[in-house]
Amino acid sequence: MNKDELKKMKKDLENCCISLSKFLMNYCGVYNENIHNINFSHHDVKELMPHIKRVSFEHLIKDKNSLYTGKIIPVKDCYNNIVPYINPMLEIDVTFQIDCEVEVKKEFKDVVLTDELSIYELAKLCKIFKEHNKKREYRVAQKLLKQKRDVGVKQYKKEKLNC
Repeated sequence: MNKDELKKMKKDLENCCISLSKFLMNYCGVYNENIHNINFSHHDVKELMPHIKRVSFEHLIKDKNSLYTGKIIPVKDCYNNIVPYINPMLEIDVTFQIDCEVEVKKEFKDVVLTDELSIYELAKLCKIFKEHNKKREYRVAQKLLKQKRDVGVKQYKKEKLNC
């Protein structure tokens, strides 16, 4: 790898990089109220979170499309060092998502919609029924939820004026 190419790449990455605290919050699920006040370096992330994967600049120069598609995110730490990371949101296992949906379906498959359900359970059921196109069950759950919340639907009749 040529030093001129590396300098040019780092200069290009300065325009599109994000801070390390934003990367940890938005992509890695780390949240603390004072995360912006904490000075993280890439070395700290490497030691504390080894599951977050990095990419070398050589790989980035060979495959610039992955940078533009969002597979690789350039991140700047408190010392203004830039390191490209692989987007951890893209590594979520699809089978895990499918398994979660199956568990939700099994959990609410035999649910009987009655007045005994809490508002939270009814709201959750409404959301699940709407996602899975269960229109009849959704309407019944929505009606029970409105009754629980005592939200009356006001219907106004238009009065005719006799002139």
